[in-house]
Amino acid sequence: DIIGISIKNVYNSQEVLEKEIMGYKVLTSILDAFTLALEHRDNPQSSNLNSLILKGFLKNFDLTKDTFKWLIELASLVASYSDSHALRIYKKLNGLSF
Repeated sequence: DIIGISIKNVYNSQEVLEKEIMGYKVLTSILDAFTLALEHRDNPQSSNLNSLILKGFLKNFDLTKDTFKWLIELASLVASYSDSHALRIYKKLNGLSF
């Protein structure tokens, strides 16, 4: 049957699995970095990276919301990124591009 063949040969192909793994790594890296920056936004001991993330990527983010609300909003923001946009942000956060 065509669905079984598609699943076996397309959805479970090595290329698709590698892209899924990379996508997972990219999204979790972005979420981790953004969450850390937001969690430590009021801490004077916070790293310069956290300040740069807030200014560079989350400048329009509403910082007055409680933790639950900004976590939901942050997840929604990252989920809205296209693959190429998420990859660009990942590369910038990890010093792989300017």
